[in-house]
Amino acid sequence: MKLSRRRWLRQSIGWGLLGCLGAAALGCQQAPTQDYTVTAITTYTWMADYRPVAGDRDRPRDTRTETFASNALTITNGQRPPQVAGAADERGLWWPALPPEPTVADLEARQDSRERFEPPRLVQSVTYQITFTQGDQTLTRPTQYPVYREALQALDQGQPLQVTLDPTGSRITQVSVP
Repeated sequence: MKLSRRRWLRQSIGWGLLGCLGAAALGCQQAPTQDYTVTAITTYTWMADYRPVAGDRDRPRDTRTETFASNALTITNGQRPPQVAGAADERGLWWPALPPEPTVADLEARQDSRERFEPPRLVQSVTYQITFTQGDQTLTRPTQYPVYREALQALDQGQPLQVTLDPTGSRITQVSVP
């Protein structure tokens, strides 16, 4: 039975992708751990965009973003930090105090003569990470919100974790209870 060139190419790509996924799965590192800490770092940051003034031909028409004041808050093991007032948000996170908003003088100080600035905006961001022991090493690796929540639930129940790292060992892709 002769395959058409297009069908052969499709099948080859499919088998190639399947092989890559299998190799990636085998390359993932798993580490069981009893000792771990789950952390979320919430941050408020003031930012402003600077755009070239219309008609300026010396600069490309792109936007430059400047970062101003920022405040961060570390939430360890899902516990309310002592310096926080108020309730957690819908994801169980507390937020730091607002940093001071940049003044017009602050904005103008970073402005090029051929730019205009947009009103500053307050940006919220969260970094999730898990610190765990692997052998005799203590490692801290970033993760995503769903993995963070699973790790918090296991911690609340006093259960150990099986941590799955990406093939490079730089990020936690999954956790489970062994």
